[in-house]
Amino acid sequence: MYPNEPVFVPNPHGTSEDDGVILADVMYTEDNSTYLVILNASNMEEIGRAGPTPRIIPHGFHGRYLVW
Repeated sequence: MYPNEPVFVPNPHGTSEDDGVILADVMYTEDNSTYLVILNASNMEEIGRAGPTPRIIPHGFHGRYLVW
């Protein structure tokens, strides 16, 4: 598993600095798939995941535009 750049999304009604979630796409090399993983920012426990995406999301995707 290879995670890409994580993004912190704050809770708009949060009361502490780490109140929110972390989103990161993770590439699984065993089956060539990518999932979006959602983590609790205060304890890094997995809340959920979405996927697999229709195509694998390569590393360095940030700031690039691809035609599928």
